[in-house]
Amino acid sequence: MKRLRSKMTTEELADSLGVARQTVNRWIRQQGWKTEGINGVKGGRARLIHIDARVREHIMSIPAIRNRQAIYQLAEAPSLYG
Repeated sequence: MKRLRSKMTTEELADSLGVARQTVNRWIRQQGWKTEGINGVKGGRARLIHIDARVREHIMSIPAIRNRQAIYQLAEAPSLYG
């Protein structure tokens, strides 16, 4: 999982998680995530999702994403700080 910014479009979030845009839109509706419209986009359907604690908690509750994150963390070599 890529690093999440404080606000992301549904497409950006879907790409970073490896899921479909429709999946992210379903989560927005089901979980009641806070969003805002993007000015200048026709139809008013483009949204920015506020990536807050609730959104992060939901994402990490999904087993496939949680497991992918654990594998990624294991694959990183430990760094020495001195």
